Amino acid sequence: MIEGEGERLARKVLELALGGDLSALRLCMERLVPPRRDRPIHLNLPPIDTVEQISTAMTMVAAAIGEGQITPSEGEVLANLLVIQKEMIVAGEVEQRLEQLEKTAALWNQEEQRVNRLSQRKNEIDQ
Repeated sequence: MIEGEGERLARKVLELALGGDLSALRLCMERLVPPRRDRPIHLNLPPIDTVEQISTAMTMVAAAIGEGQITPSEGEVLANLLVIQKEMIVAGEVEQRLEQLEKTAALWNQEEQRVNRLSQRKNEIDQ
């Protein structure tokens, strides 16, 4: 019944809206500017530089959900952001450790080469 009449119905609603029909105007505006689904969240989380601080922030998010300050969905979004931040911190720490291991390995390699040269010289002297 409605099939094929969508365009005509849309024109009629638009005509009514332009004519001052508030219901039709509201319907048009809801389609043009959909209602905002997110809202700003005011939650004082501590600065986060370490994995331990992420744990503190997660506890605060859970408490805010329990106290009704934020919705469970908002808490989930915050928790996901904190998980991403944790992964970034851990990746940075792993990168620093790897760089330090590479520097240490290079020093050991230099030392090994020095010991081999000294050993070679000693063998030459002993002959």
